[in-house]
Amino acid sequence: MSEQQALNVENADTFGNYLIHGIDEIVLPPAISWWPAAPGWQLLGILILVGLAWLIVRRARHWRQNRYRRTALRKINQYSRSAGQRHAIAALPRLIKATALQAYPRHQVASLSGPDWLRFLDDRYDGPSFSEGLGEKLLSVAYMPEEQWRLDNEQGEALLQMARQWISSHRGAPND
Repeated sequence: MSEQQALNVENADTFGNYLIHGIDEIVLPPAISWWPAAPGWQLLGILILVGLAWLIVRRARHWRQNRYRRTALRKINQYSRSAGQRHAIAALPRLIKATALQAYPRHQVASLSGPDWLRFLDDRYDGPSFSEGLGEKLLSVAYMPEEQWRLDNEQGEALLQMARQWISSHRGAPND
């Protein structure tokens, strides 16, 4: 190899392999777009967005409509923690009535008392019956002094649990 050839090889753009000198690089195509060009995909995307918006609005409305339930449950738990079980039990009739007044028309709820009130609670709830057994104690709690309740701690906790269940799972008025 002559000195001139050696110099040309060293100055070449393809240092190291003079055989590939003059070969053009491969031109890559542009990247594929993420935006779907087909109208069917665009329509599907719009339908998914509308469906998600509808679901979010529906969930938010349901959450707002059940605020009275969360408030009543929070009050029961607050009474149980701060003042004890007896104070929470004493507040049950008032809290359940207030919850029912929020959920149903006033003319259906306000005048109810005694067995009619317990039947009303049973008719709108699939859990344990208030009209018989431990549920009847709700009436004695509402109208008798604490000494006449005849509730031990276990029964008191069971009554609190029944009230929590009714508040959290009663069927709302027909517009729910």
